[in-house]
Amino acid sequence: MISLSLNGSWKMRKLADQEWIRAEVPGSVLNDLLVAGIIEDPFYTDNYFDLSANETKVLEIKKEDIYQDISLEDLKEQLRVRSLWESYR
Repeated sequence: MISLSLNGSWKMRKLADQEWIRAEVPGSVLNDLLVAGIIEDPFYTDNYFDLSANETKVLEIKKEDIYQDISLEDLKEQLRVRSLWESYR
């Protein structure tokens, strides 16, 4: 069975922006924006209330190296879709 880890470095951006910023999974959008210098520390004084909804909306997130050593044929062979009924009976 093939196991894919989704942890690690990702990239995120607003759809209108061309520049990608680094994102960590597991993590939070606010922390990634803070590390990138896009927002000020939201947990310092009233900074949280200064955030606009547009600053925290992420419309695109991607991880480029998910399938490092896995061929498409191997992935198709191992792919299974299970319903909740099959999972919990």
